Formats: sequence, C-alpha cells, structure tokens
Amino acid sequence: MKSVYACALFCLVAGTVLADKKQDAMNNLADQMLGGLLKSELLNPMKLHKDYEQDITENIGIIPISGHLKISKGVIQGFDTLKRMGNCKIESKDGSINVNIELVTTKEVVLDADISGHIASFPSIPAIPIVAHIESMNFDIGLKVGTNITLDSFYINEISKIHLRLKDAEHIKFIEDIIDIITSGVVKLFNAQIIDAVDETVRPILENELKYIHL
Repeated sequence: MKSVYACALFCLVAGTVLADKKQDAMNNLADQMLGGLLKSELLNPMKLHKDYEQDITENIGIIPISGHLKISKGVIQGFDTLKRMGNCKIESKDGSINVNIELVTTKEVVLDADISGHIASFPSIPAIPIVAHIESMNFDIGLKVGTNITLDSFYINEISKIHLRLKDAEHIKFIEDIIDIITSGVVKLFNAQIIDAVDETVRPILENELKYIHL
C-alpha cells in the first residue's frame, strides 16, 4: 500500500514539475516577445494616426449627464515601462497556442492629447490638453507553432485603470466631477477605437519580433 501511495505522490510531483516547466517556458516566450515589442521605436512614442470620438452618458450623483468627446493630437508614451504581471495563461489547440498576458506599468504609460466636445447644455469644450495615466493592459496573442512561430491573432482585451487630469486644472469639486465624466469617455474610447489604433501598430512589430524567438 505504501508503494502505491509513493507512486501516486511521485506522479503528482512529476506532473507538477512538468506543468511548472511548461509555464516557465511560456513565461520565457512571453518575455522574449515583450522585450523586443515594447522597446520598438514605433511604440515609444506612438502617435495616434487620427482623431477619435465617443458619445457618453454618465451620472453626477442622481443626475444623468450626456455629451460627446473628441480626442485629437494623441501621443502615447511609456510602452517600454510595461512588464508582465504573474504567469501568462496558455491554451493550445490544433497547433495553435493562445497566450493571454497581463501587463502593468513599472513607471507610467501616458496619453498626451487634446480633448474637445460638449457635456449636457454647457457650451462646447474647446480643445484643451489632457494627460491620461494608464496602469494596466490585457491582451491575447495567438501563435502558430511549426518550423517557425508565426502570429495567428492579436487582440487587446482591455486598457484599464486610467487616471485623467487636465493640465494646470485647479482642484475644484465641480471640475473634478466633470473630469470624472470625461475619464469615463476616455476609457470607452480606449476600449473601442483607440484599441484598434494600438492593434494596427503593434501587430506588424510583433510579427517581426517572432523571428527572433527561441524556445
């Protein structure tokens, strides 16, 4: 009986070790990809190629407020400060591997842009400079594994924990409430159109970086 228990324990430990080695290998793969990707000159800084607009509906207390925002002259800096957080998550099927990676900033990723539009019945907001600080990103990379590793898919799931401030704005409660509404609009922009802009820039860089990956 003891030998049965010992065998079972050995199999459990061996399975755990193999799983750990697989996880370590995938973490290493992710780090190799990120190492070249995030240091690319095309990403540091990354200029947004067009303006982005979003309708918003938010509440100040119990009062619903609607409006429209436009972000222009956008520049994102600090991609090279992003680092993998925890283990990447891996799924494999039919020769394809999907890697989900959570990134967090070691310093900061910053969107520097002008924002304009209107909120409720207030006069239109002229183009005013904003700074949005981004703390985390989550994305999926689909890889085809054969003689070489090739990019099958790339998708940013979410850009989150965005903190917005108006340049040189005073700390006035009403202004801070308005900034909260604008922040909600910026978050929606990031998780819709702007994600597409980042995707278009990152995909060709990632495809090129995969040539230098060694498993």
